[in-house]
Amino acid sequence: MGYKYKRVYLTEKDSQVEALSIVENAKRKGLVAYNDEKKIAIVPLQGHVLINEDVKKYAEEFDRFEESSLKKFPDRLKLRVNPRLKTKYKTAIEHLKDAEEIVIATDFDEEGAAIGLNMIKAAGAEHRIAFMLEMGSTHPVELRKYIDNPTNIPYKNLAESARARAWIDFVEGMYFSRALSMYLGNNYQVKLNYGGVKAPLTYIVVERDLAYENHKISYFWTISGIAIYNGQEFKVDIKYKKEEKIIDKKTKKERIKTTWETKFDSENEAKEALRVLENKDLKVNIFNETTEFSGPPKLYDLGGIQAEMSNKFRVKPAVSLEMAQKNYDSPVSIQAYPRTEVPYLKEAEYEDVPKILQKLKAVNIVDSKIIDQILSDKIPKRSSTFNDKEVVAHGAIVPTLSGDYNKWLSKLDKLNIEMFKLVAKRYIANFMPDYKYLRIAGETEVINDQYKVTFSENIPLDNGWKDIYGETPVEKAKKREIPEIKKGESIRLKTLTNTKGETKPKPPFSMAGLLSAMEKVANLFPDNEEIKKHLKDSGIGTPATRSKIIEEVMDFDKNGGEPWLIEKSNKIRSTEKARDYISVMPIELVSPIKRALLSKKLKMISKGELTYEKLISEYRNEIEKNIELIKKIAKENGPIKGAAKTVESLGKCPKCGGDIIEKKKVYLCSNAKYKKEGDKFINEGCDYTIFKSALDRFGKRNLLKSEVMKLLKNGSTEVTLTAKGSGKKYSAVIVTDLKYGISVDFNAKRGK
Repeated sequence: MGYKYKRVYLTEKDSQVEALSIVENAKRKGLVAYNDEKKIAIVPLQGHVLINEDVKKYAEEFDRFEESSLKKFPDRLKLRVNPRLKTKYKTAIEHLKDAEEIVIATDFDEEGAAIGLNMIKAAGAEHRIAFMLEMGSTHPVELRKYIDNPTNIPYKNLAESARARAWIDFVEGMYFSRALSMYLGNNYQVKLNYGGVKAPLTYIVVERDLAYENHKISYFWTISGIAIYNGQEFKVDIKYKKEEKIIDKKTKKERIKTTWETKFDSENEAKEALRVLENKDLKVNIFNETTEFSGPPKLYDLGGIQAEMSNKFRVKPAVSLEMAQKNYDSPVSIQAYPRTEVPYLKEAEYEDVPKILQKLKAVNIVDSKIIDQILSDKIPKRSSTFNDKEVVAHGAIVPTLSGDYNKWLSKLDKLNIEMFKLVAKRYIANFMPDYKYLRIAGETEVINDQYKVTFSENIPLDNGWKDIYGETPVEKAKKREIPEIKKGESIRLKTLTNTKGETKPKPPFSMAGLLSAMEKVANLFPDNEEIKKHLKDSGIGTPATRSKIIEEVMDFDKNGGEPWLIEKSNKIRSTEKARDYISVMPIELVSPIKRALLSKKLKMISKGELTYEKLISEYRNEIEKNIELIKKIAKENGPIKGAAKTVESLGKCPKCGGDIIEKKKVYLCSNAKYKKEGDKFINEGCDYTIFKSALDRFGKRNLLKSEVMKLLKNGSTEVTLTAKGSGKKYSAVIVTDLKYGISVDFNAKRGK
């Protein structure tokens, strides 16, 4: 059959249409851009044009909140057209059906691949996909390169990974929320919603807060001092031998574990060590001098740049993402695609390094001598910088080859510029020499089979990459203190000091610390080797969703005026609501390990190491087990606090005197009596209702429970509204209204 278009590019957003139009010399005609001569069409979507189907479409049981609704598991999610995007859907389908070949030009990650592939599948055109375009930069030079020489992006694997994540989010949210509300919530007396990322996020903050608040101070003692050798003094520390019985993981037998510690458990133990060691001459058993090297920090992924912007400039993660997106989007295009969790580049990008360095030299972000020095010799190609195995979709956030630095660095906001400087310096650092230093370390013979003296220091030899961050020049660094000592020779302990210390809990999370914890869950369990072995760098959420989820759990309006987490004195703290929720949740559902293991498996699907079907099969069994666990907890402990009580009354109904109670979208009278007739619900009782969104047209998204309580008690209350034109906030008085629930009394006096 003959096709109208030689090639159709399917994009995810309008900015990608604009960028491709320049490359393919296409002109916009409404939604679509065309090159009539080459028979090319560039078609935009708007994110997820196809969205999850309504729950009721899966099984009739979902129409009822009954136990039978926990027994149905769809193999794959059903999709429907987003009602707001029907025109874009229709336009895309028409062009895809009439394309000889299709290029997926969405964001080249899991979500982008799924968005594109789902649409192409809906058009029945999967067999005509040519390739997925690498959209890491929207600059014409970069796009032309990847169009002419497409990289092998495993878009089918990426899409299956996104579909698996969507399936698990949908199923867990649906089944666990219903099971929790049904059993622990005493048949929905209390509604307990579950989110696959929100739950573990809340859990790690609650656990950190409780550990911090309940920490019991214990004391320890350390001994340090001055030793002398050939008239030269240097610092030393005292260690003691600690023995404890443990069970060997491999043999399952008891054995003695020996460690050398610096913290004495009691003052008497420390005093005894002082008595034994003071003014003692000790032979040196070990003395080493080695030249060590330390490479530069890895390139930025999204979590890394968000944490850095939070630490240095107090910028919220969601705002950092917006800034990084602006630095990436056309026409700016000075930074690579931001939604990445990979701090590596493709090995082919090594060829671009000299050109990018020359561009950076022209904008004077660092001393030009540093870049000249890099370019004067063979540029390092570290495996910690370039690694094809690690880059499935997006690589690290680095300066682009195509962006016009001079133009945009004079026009961007100050913080956008600061972000680019961070990215540029990190990039340059990765092509500078390693930091080089002399490591000196030694220890003495063991005294009384119990004590030994240790000493060490690092002497900078070459600052290497540290020069870019203004580190102290080597010639001004501290001079060597520890002399060269031959093994078997003795040192004398000149003075020793006994110091009392106290244990301190880990502080509450900062925003940067919380992002880091979400990104690398294993860091929360530093002593658990099994977790570190299996999780490594796995996290919860995705680079693009972490900041959004943090914002959602901290949003007052979205959480009915009572968020799960709040920010206080630059620390993220849990609310009572969050603590109550976590206290009743099975640890199997809220542990971040569960979600991190999922992320690891999703990455395996992206790499073709695991199939969608195998992962979903595993999760079916896990979901069933966890539902049974929820039932067991409810049977053993009963419903959660407050679930056995009647629904809370917010006040008396002004129409009939009944109780006003809270539902999902409304506050209504307890004397309302709804019954279903056909597809409709008919109220045969009191119809007094206050919609939570009643003040939406006045710029107030949600009417809070506390405000309704005041309204019902006094007949009126003051609220804060927002002028839609100017965005300016102002106070107004609302009063009860028997017909509409509430109304605004603009003539009432404020401040009452």
